[in-house]
Amino acid sequence: MKYITNLQSAKEKILSLYPEFSGSRFTGDDSGWCNYAVKVDDKFLFRFSRNAESSRVLKAEAAVLEILRQKLPAHIQVPHYLYQNLEGDGPFVGYRMIEGAFLTKEVFDALSAAEKDRLRENMAVFLQTLHAIEFRALPLDELQPVPYYREQYESWRKICFPYLDPALRKASVMLFEAFFQDETLHRYTPAVVHGDLSEDHILLTQNGVGIIDFGDIRIFDPAFDFIWAYGCDPGFFRELIKNVRGNTDDAFVRRIQSFYSKITAFPGIVYGKETQNNAQIQKELRRLRKDLLPGEE
Repeated sequence: MKYITNLQSAKEKILSLYPEFSGSRFTGDDSGWCNYAVKVDDKFLFRFSRNAESSRVLKAEAAVLEILRQKLPAHIQVPHYLYQNLEGDGPFVGYRMIEGAFLTKEVFDALSAAEKDRLRENMAVFLQTLHAIEFRALPLDELQPVPYYREQYESWRKICFPYLDPALRKASVMLFEAFFQDETLHRYTPAVVHGDLSEDHILLTQNGVGIIDFGDIRIFDPAFDFIWAYGCDPGFFRELIKNVRGNTDDAFVRRIQSFYSKITAFPGIVYGKETQNNAQIQKELRRLRKDLLPGEE
């Protein structure tokens, strides 16, 4: 199978199937690890799989989004794939972009108490609906926490550790070793998770919320989808968990606080190196130091 990873090929593919876009403005985005993205007139977004694995995930993503669209209320939006080619060469999906403001920390802090309550209620409905999806028929592998993070750890040691000073390197080693040794952090009820809920994947819309970019969808620990809320505000985070029934357990919060929330800097460093963005690397190093060596701030 052939895959599309540049703007010219993507444009030709889109126009060959949807000539109504002739005369439209096409803008490529090469920053995604799994997909090549193209905006059309800043109204539609097409995502092209880069390889066989991302193509497989795209099929699961399409199935999950269709389930969510049927179960979620209208004011909680997810992408609706109006255009798709999941079987032939150049697999892709396309949808009308959801309009709204990205949930940055600054946007969150500016919300009123009532607005934060609505956000919490909407995200609780979304997460509970997502995590309740039956996943056994989906073409997704279930990630096992210890093997998965051992593999990630070895990769991050090679790529990220050269940027760390001795104290930060030692603290990072202790972080991972503590996780590997604590069996209580490895037990949870697996679920379909978004896998990359962050400030640029949650939108505040006119009537509710929009959740986009399901490219990291996986079968994993549902606690992973609450990292963003922990970063917004601890009080908001605790209330959100109270609103979500189902896949919570005794170590749910501890996994987020002691591990998941503290490792998010490592993929950021990897991305900074791959894009030769030193400012990104330094930003992630400061965040890692704040999380692992707070006394030095």
